[in-house]
Amino acid sequence: MGMVTRRSIGCLLVMAAVAGANGARDNRPEPEPYRVDFIEETGIDLILLDVEVYDTEGLPMRGLTLSDFTLKINGKVRTLYSVDDLCTCSDPTADETLVVEEAELPPEQVTSLPPVPAEPMLYILYLNFGQLDQGGRFNALAEAERWVREVKQPGERVQIMAWTSVKGLQELTEVTDSKEELLATLDAARTDPVLFDPFPTQRALRQDECEACYDRCVGLDTLSMRSCIKSCQVKCRGFAREEYSHGSWSMGALQRLLYRLEQVRGRKTVLYFFQNDALYPARLFSGVSDTDVRDLNQEIEQVGADAVLSRTTIAAAFSGSDANAAGINVGANLADYSGGSYNRAAHLLPAVTGEAGRGCRCIYRIGVEPPPLRRNDLYHAAVFVHDRRIPRGIRLQHLTRFDRWLREAQAVLRSPEDVTDVPLAASLHPIGLKKGRWEVAVRVAMEAEGLLLLPAAGGKTGAWETGALMYRDPGVDPVELLAHSRLTVETGAVAGSYIVHERVLDGLKPGEWHLGAFIRDRNARTFGGGSLEMTLPEPGEAGLSTPVPFRSGQPWIRTALPDMTDKAKQVAGATRSTEILSAALPLPQRPVRRGDGLEFRTWVCSPKKGKSVDVVRFVARDGEPIFRFDTAKPPRAGSCAELSDPVDSRFLPPGEYVYHIRFSPEVAPEALTAEQVFILE
Repeated sequence: MGMVTRRSIGCLLVMAAVAGANGARDNRPEPEPYRVDFIEETGIDLILLDVEVYDTEGLPMRGLTLSDFTLKINGKVRTLYSVDDLCTCSDPTADETLVVEEAELPPEQVTSLPPVPAEPMLYILYLNFGQLDQGGRFNALAEAERWVREVKQPGERVQIMAWTSVKGLQELTEVTDSKEELLATLDAARTDPVLFDPFPTQRALRQDECEACYDRCVGLDTLSMRSCIKSCQVKCRGFAREEYSHGSWSMGALQRLLYRLEQVRGRKTVLYFFQNDALYPARLFSGVSDTDVRDLNQEIEQVGADAVLSRTTIAAAFSGSDANAAGINVGANLADYSGGSYNRAAHLLPAVTGEAGRGCRCIYRIGVEPPPLRRNDLYHAAVFVHDRRIPRGIRLQHLTRFDRWLREAQAVLRSPEDVTDVPLAASLHPIGLKKGRWEVAVRVAMEAEGLLLLPAAGGKTGAWETGALMYRDPGVDPVELLAHSRLTVETGAVAGSYIVHERVLDGLKPGEWHLGAFIRDRNARTFGGGSLEMTLPEPGEAGLSTPVPFRSGQPWIRTALPDMTDKAKQVAGATRSTEILSAALPLPQRPVRRGDGLEFRTWVCSPKKGKSVDVVRFVARDGEPIFRFDTAKPPRAGSCAELSDPVDSRFLPPGEYVYHIRFSPEVAPEALTAEQVFILE
C-alpha cells in the first residue's frame, strides 16, 4: 500500500484488523456477559536507588550501612527505609592477610576462599541510527565491533538494539554471548537499507537552507526585508520544531528499552551510540529562540529516572567528529542522571565503552518512601556518604500501578508499528458541535477471540487493559483513558463478539488531534497498539473533518473507557449490547470482506460568508474515479453538518480504493479535500 500516507490513513488504525476473514458470525451463540473493573492499588511503596560509592581517592568504599548514608529529595532530608550492600569488591587487606596465613601452612592445608559472586551484567549495544549521520554511523559501528572483539568477556550477555525514525525501535539480536553472532549482525547493519535514516544526514541541508533564506533578504528595501526575515523565521522555526519532535521520538525509544530492562534481573549497561541529539534544538537555526521551541531537558530527565528504576547505567558514546557538537550535552546529562559515563569526541570512544560496567563496583541499594508530591513527579535526589555528596544529578520517580501502565502505553504509542500481537482497531468520530467546540466519540475495538483465555471455574477467563491517549500537539490538551477488563466465558459458550471500549469527549478545540490506542493481554503479556489523526474543522470557516470509515452489521459489546485525566471524572462500568448496529465498528486497515456494509461519515463546515458551493464525493481506484455519490449541498452559511455515504461493496472487485470528499474546485481545493483508504478482499 505505497499510496497510504499518514494523512490518508486518517482514522484507520495502522495495526491488524479486528475483522475475521472466515465468514459471518451472525448465527453464533450470544456471548457471555463480562465485568469491567478499574483497580487502583495502594500500600507502602518504596523508591529504590542504586548508588556506586567511591572514596576521595576513587577507591570503592566497602562495608557501609544505613547510618553512613543521607538522602535528600528536592533539597529535603528523607528518612531511609533500608540500605542493601551489593558490593562485589573483595577487601585487599583481607587478601593480604590471607596470603600471609597461607604461607605459614603446609601446602596440603591451604584452602582458597570462594570468589565473591559478581552480579550478572547485561550489555546493550544501542545504535541510534536516527541520530547518526554517515560519519557518525561509521564510527559507531567500528567501535561496537571493536568492543565485541576486544572488550567483551566470555560468557557475558549482550544484545544489539537499533532505532530509526522510520522503523522505530528494533531488536537486531536476542540476548546472546556469541561473538560471532554479534559481529555478523553489526556487519550486516552497515548495508541494511532499513537501518538508514535520512533525517540526521539532512540536518546540514536544513541549516544551510535556513541561512540561505536570510541571505536572500539582504539588499531589499525596508518593508520587503522585514517581510522576508519574518518568512525566514517561520521556515527556520519549522526546522527547529522538526528537530525537537525527532529528538523527542528518539528519547521515547530509549525509554521503551528501559521499560523492557526493568523486567530483567541484575544490572544493565547501555552503550548508547549517538551523535545528533540536541538539548536545545532552537539553537541549531538562526532567528529561533528557546521560547519558540521546547528543549529536551524534561525528556532526558525522564530517561534518567527510568534508568534508575531499571537499574541501568547509560554510557553515552558520542560518535561524531565535532568536539563542539550539541549532542555532547545530551550525553553528559544521560550519563549523570543514570550513573554512567560519556565522551566528548569520537577518538575517546574506547575509553567510555571499555570502562562501562567494568571493574570492582561497590553498589548500595537505598530504599526510601516517596515524598508526598503529586504522582508522576520527577524528584531531584542527592546522596551523601559521611556528609560527602556523591557527584551525580540523580533523577527519581515514584510510580503507581496506573503510572506504570500509562508509561508503557506512552512508549508503545510512540512506535505503534512495533506492537502487533493483539489486533485492534480504533476511531475518532465527531458526533456533535456546541459553542464552537466538538463532541467526539473515541472507540477502541477488539475481537474476544484474540484474547488468551485461561481455564477457570466453570469455563475460561481472559483479562486485558485497554486505553487511549489523545492530544493536539505533544503535551497539549492530553486526555488519558484507561479500562481494566475481564471476560468470563462459561464452558460451551463462544466468545465471538467484538468488544468496543467507548467514551464520548466534549469541548474539543478545532484542529489536528492525535489518538493512540493500546491493549495489553494480561494473560499472554502481549501488546497491541496504533495511532491515527483526526482533523476537526473550525466552525464558521470552510472545512472538512477527516472521513471516518465504519463497518456495519456486526454484533458487539460496548463498555466504558474511563477518563483518567481528572480523578473527579474516573468512572468504571459496562453496558452490554448485542444489537446489529450500523456504523458501530471502526474499519480496520487490513482487507475487509467483499459484501460487508461500509459507510463513510464526514463533517462539512460552510463559511459565514460567500457563495454556497457543492461538496463532491466519489470512490477512486488506481487514481481514477469509478463512481460518484449524489450531489450534496453544504450546510447553511456559518454552520456544520455531517454527511454519510454508504458503500455497497458487493459490486466492487477486490482491491484498494480511496474515498474522496472535496468542495468544488473554485474554493481552495487543496485546503478543502479529504480522503480515506479502504481495501476489499
